[in-house]
Amino acid sequence: MFSQSPLAKWSGLSLDIDGFLKKLKGMHTDHASDQKKIYRLWKEWKHHVICASYGFEHIKKMKSEALSNLYTMLLQATQEIINSLGGSEKWDALDVDSRRPYVTEMMEGLALHFGKEILAALPDEEH
Repeated sequence: MFSQSPLAKWSGLSLDIDGFLKKLKGMHTDHASDQKKIYRLWKEWKHHVICASYGFEHIKKMKSEALSNLYTMLLQATQEIINSLGGSEKWDALDVDSRRPYVTEMMEGLALHFGKEILAALPDEEH
């Protein structure tokens, strides 16, 4: 809604939900069980978004610095998808739009993998 507002258009701003989520620092609750569950879900979502963003940044770096490594990983991940679907005949039978969710899931999985490794390597004060 903000991105469609006159203020956003005039100022050239947009609201990215992932960027907004990364900036959130805390939550006020009354310690009821439903409030604790909301906090836990919010925290997991935020961790997922942060891991994915670190991972996608790493993938972008790999495109310019280690393209052959990235290419090998993408080939392996694509082969895993093809195998999970039942072989290359079934994969080849899918059109581009039907393949898109599988490719999106594969890329997000790679980003999460890299992001978790990067977060684990960060010092505690940067966490």
